[in-house]
This record gives sequence, structure tokens and C-alpha cells, in this order.
Amino acid sequence: MTLYHAGVGAAARRRAMAEFLGGSARIVTATVAFGMGVDKPDVRWVLHADAPPSLDAYYQELGRGGRDGERAEARLLYRPQDVGAARHLTARGVSEAAVADVAGRLAAAGPDEPTSRSGTLALARLVDVGAAAWAADGRVRWTGAMDVPDALAASRAEGEREREVERSRLEMMRRYAEHTGCRRSFLLSYFGQDYPGPCGMCDNDRRRPGAAKAGAVPFPVGARVASDRWGEGTVQRYDGDQVTVLFDEHGYRDLLVPLVVERGLLRGGN
Repeated sequence: MTLYHAGVGAAARRRAMAEFLGGSARIVTATVAFGMGVDKPDVRWVLHADAPPSLDAYYQELGRGGRDGERAEARLLYRPQDVGAARHLTARGVSEAAVADVAGRLAAAGPDEPTSRSGTLALARLVDVGAAAWAADGRVRWTGAMDVPDALAASRAEGEREREVERSRLEMMRRYAEHTGCRRSFLLSYFGQDYPGPCGMCDNDRRRPGAAKAGAVPFPVGARVASDRWGEGTVQRYDGDQVTVLFDEHGYRDLLVPLVVERGLLRGGN
């Protein structure tokens, strides 16, 4: 077994990577950075010691296994308290102080060239909300579309929207870990594929062979829908009488199908 993480020196990390790709290291215990860019076809086993912050990350990471088309096993060790730890890791972003600093300098002195990560994130946020824009010379300039206080207010609103989406993504990770039905169905429908299951291969299906498939639904998986409260979104999956919709601006929301039908909570989108 070999190790790969930020506390290991660069030479040791290169050696661990070479040993893994060459086959002399059968097991690597590593942080997620190790898997990025690794394309080894015969990985037979991927173990997560705790829950990633989203199903997007989890799917990418477990996808390192079985790239040669042969059978591979993925396993997630999960405790409910892990979600709290993952929530802490996702509670990041650009600080209001950094945005205020960059906005003030942009509005007063013209183009800005940040020298820190926080400054770069603040600059990107100001571009996102329309207070700044890339100019023809490749630098970011103040647009004049709003003053600094309005830009800060827009930045706060955008930050809250991003946190709302991240919280909903983490909630979907929790739901997957605690799901009692077909896990393949859960994963594929999360990405918009209509796969009712059962797959017969996941832990839940092995415990309950011949599980019933989903019945009629008001909107097919992958359909675009609209809500008066959350705007437009895409139907992701059904769990019994519950439908999950990924709304463009607000992340994932779970709705009761009977109420959706009875009260017309969703309608066909664009």
C-alpha cells in the first residue's frame, strides 16, 4: 500500500503515482486529488472513507473503477454525521470584504489585477453579477451598471444562491447514501437519465431481488418544467410518490407527486 496526500512531498507523490500506474502498488490510500486525471483501466475497487460533497464528485471518483469494461466494486462508508463535515467543507466562497476591496479599487482606479486567490474570486463574482466585465485588452473593468453598494448587495444575493445550490447537492448525496431502492437508478436519474431499475447489482437490489418498477408519472425524467416559486428546472427522478426537480436557480427540490398533480405545482417548461 502507498500513500498520496498534500502532506507527502512531491517526489513521494510522483513515486506513488508511478507505482500505482505500473502495478507494483496494489492499494493507494489518497485524497481525491490523486484520482484526477488518472486513467488506469484495471482498477477493481474504489472505497470512499466518507461522503463526498455531491453526487457529481462521487460519480466521477467511483468512475475510476472498471474502465476496461470488467467488473469493479465501489463502496461508500457512510455515517449521518459525515454530511455535517461535508457541509463545512462546501461552506466556502468569496468573502464580502474581498469583494468590497476589489469593487472599490475597480470603481475608483480602473482595471484590476488581483494577486491573491480571494482577489481573483472577488473579481469573478463582480463579473458574474454584471458590475465588472472583461475588456478588449484582456483586463477586467468596472461597467458602471451599478454602484459599489449595489454590487455588494448583488454579490451577497449571488453567494446565497450558490450556497443554496450546494446545500441541495449535499442533500442529494445524503439521500443517495440512505436510499433503500436501486442505487444505479438513483445515480442515473440524478444525471437526467430515465432508468427505473432495478439493476440487480447494487447492495439494495441484492437484498430485495425483483423490486417493483416505477409506475406512471406526471412528467418524464429529463423533462423541463416550471414552478411559480422556483422557476424552471429539470425532472431528475421519482421515489415512490416523490419527485425530485433540479431548478436552474435554486438547486434540488423534492415535491409530492399527488400535490403536483392536484395543485398544478409544475407545468411544462421551455
